[in-house]
Amino acid sequence: MKIKMADSLPVVSMVLDYNGFRKRCHRVLIDTGCAATIVDTDLAEEIGFLLDLEGAVLRKMYGVGGTEICIEQIVPRITFDRFELTDFVMQLGDIRNLYGFDAIIGNDFLLYHKLVVDFDHMWVGPR
Repeated sequence: MKIKMADSLPVVSMVLDYNGFRKRCHRVLIDTGCAATIVDTDLAEEIGFLLDLEGAVLRKMYGVGGTEICIEQIVPRITFDRFELTDFVMQLGDIRNLYGFDAIIGNDFLLYHKLVVDFDHMWVGPR
């Protein structure tokens, strides 16, 4: 994935695919300081992924801007570009309105696929 710097932050474009619903996202933050991958709740709804309010767990997202409540739940299967995740614990939150991102790729995603963030060549990919 090609990295573009937006306000000094590494951002990529990618297609999210869930049960055949596809959506191109142009503002996906690569955040090596974030433990969990977070998808905007409105984006999740756009691709047909519904919140499981009974089975979901509330989590606090901490950052420089303060704290935000996210809903954490297991996604049976979702694809970010060519990177498929199965039974992946993901967080859902209002990050589009608050921070301007469609999703935040955290260390869980990067480690799951053994990806490297290469700022010399401005890409994220396998070793």
